Amino acid sequence: MSVKSRDPSMPLEIKGGDDHQIYLLSQKGDLCNEFLNIIQESNDVSLIQHDLSLVENNITPDYLIVIAEDMQFAYQSLHDFRSSVRFGTMPLILGCPHQLDEIGFPYYDSLLSIPFSVFDFKNTLKKLSTIRANLKKINPQPEVFNEKAQREVNLLRFIYSRDLAEIAPQRDKNSPLGYSLAWADDLLGGNRGGSLLELNRLARDGLFLTELQDRINICPRCDDYRINFRQVCPHCGSPDISTQATIQHFACAHVAPEKNFISNDKYICPKCGKQLKHIGVDYTKPGEVVVCDHCGAVSQEAQVSCLCLVCGAEFLPEQAKQISIYRYRLSQMGLEAAIEGFHSEIDFNNILKSFLNIYSLPFFEKYLQLEMQRALRYKRPFSLINLRIANLAAIDKTVSLKDKSNLIKEIEKIFGTYLRNTDLISFTAEGDLYLLLLECDDSRAEAIIQRILKRSKEVLSIPLEFKYHITCVPDQTKDIENVQQLLSQAGL
Repeated sequence: MSVKSRDPSMPLEIKGGDDHQIYLLSQKGDLCNEFLNIIQESNDVSLIQHDLSLVENNITPDYLIVIAEDMQFAYQSLHDFRSSVRFGTMPLILGCPHQLDEIGFPYYDSLLSIPFSVFDFKNTLKKLSTIRANLKKINPQPEVFNEKAQREVNLLRFIYSRDLAEIAPQRDKNSPLGYSLAWADDLLGGNRGGSLLELNRLARDGLFLTELQDRINICPRCDDYRINFRQVCPHCGSPDISTQATIQHFACAHVAPEKNFISNDKYICPKCGKQLKHIGVDYTKPGEVVVCDHCGAVSQEAQVSCLCLVCGAEFLPEQAKQISIYRYRLSQMGLEAAIEGFHSEIDFNNILKSFLNIYSLPFFEKYLQLEMQRALRYKRPFSLINLRIANLAAIDKTVSLKDKSNLIKEIEKIFGTYLRNTDLISFTAEGDLYLLLLECDDSRAEAIIQRILKRSKEVLSIPLEFKYHITCVPDQTKDIENVQQLLSQAGL
């Protein structure tokens, strides 16, 4: 196929539309021009951003593409994209004439062969459509999450969207742990190999299942695997030692290293001064000893010592820290966390909002004002229940993410049994649940809350300490002012 040449001095045509939208990082050169020609020939592709380096903005491309003339630009661009909280999980295509030895899938999702062709490009987009579709299924991240939480959710969603059945760390001489997952390090924004420690933590929280791959000894001071195990003198710790044969003089029973007996090519006992002529008659060689050329001490055997080649710490082998290297896969709870947007340290409030049919507090308050006016005008009662979980703080500190999720599902089932679709639920940051029961007087509201509390004691896996207050309108008031007073007492 012929490739149209493009004048590098002409400005790029960046268009938008409802088709495949692309963010392109590329170096200026023939390879870039060749790819831009491919885009122009693809009617269903829009180039919405083209830069030499990553620019964080609010665009939401369908695909990220890196066109690199050299390996350094390829590595840097891939790192920049995967390290971005906004763009890190998006499908990424690499076009590069050189082989990248250190990284591959899933650091980039597909490799464009050179020379480029429209057929190969469209076929690549088709292959990556599953990743794009999986990412569209999941809920947006809550804005209240800090960067660490966002990166953790990104990691879960990256694994989920690529359907990675098993994640196996690779040997890496530049990682302090001797292993790493380069793409996970970038997604989490950490140092080389740091993602393995985070994955271990997430596995303890129930988000990953693990299988042992290796165990690594690391320095107890700096946590690096680069340790030299060496034999040293047990007296002074010097590595300047040698193993020598010993001689035992039968006549005086003196035992010493062989070199102590050598004098002018003869064996002379250093204790009694007699010459040793015949082995088995005058002397014997019973074994070997370790001689320190630094302090002169003689030992039966050397001592094994560890020297950290990074920080210089010296320690015994049994003092080395040991870390387990695992292969990972998402657990069912990890899968749910990826879809729902949970992270391992999410509090009970956020999980509650995600699982239950809960309305935001501002919307709830506006709806409540309208309902008050309707109830007073038509004399149709409603009840507002303020249900507080008194031990909420203790749950957040002591209960795992898995147990929190299970607890919410249990609460959801209870509420689903005793509340109607027309009843509204809201939740405050302080841990107060508000139940708005329409067409419900105070006696009926009391009956409902008692059923909920009774059922909660029977089925909840973690006991909750509920306290409640019921406000009924218009049974308990005659005008709006009194309603406001009652609502204030209820906590609104």
